Amino acid sequence: ACAPGSVRHASDRCLVASGAVAALIACASGALAKRSRDAVALLDAWLEKADQSLAFRLAAYRDASKTAGDKEGSLHAPQLTAFAGGRALANRRAFRDRLPALA
Repeated sequence: ACAPGSVRHASDRCLVASGAVAALIACASGALAKRSRDAVALLDAWLEKADQSLAFRLAAYRDASKTAGDKEGSLHAPQLTAFAGGRALANRRAFRDRLPALA
């Protein structure tokens, strides 16, 4: 999985492979179910605040922008319109709705 290539791409492939192994171990040990339930609770709280407050969504955009800015060449920079509108909420809600299947 960690085939030669550019250092950055090889590093990314190694991280993906390591993440897959960690996920399989977590699934087998039952830790994934607990983490899934914890993530659902956190997302529920985030969604409740985001539903009620444009200021909260704008702060979330700012935080996501800082995180994306920390990654050189990030292709996943957030869009202000996604947070100010409702797309970021819809995406997180869809993700949240799929998490209980892991528990």
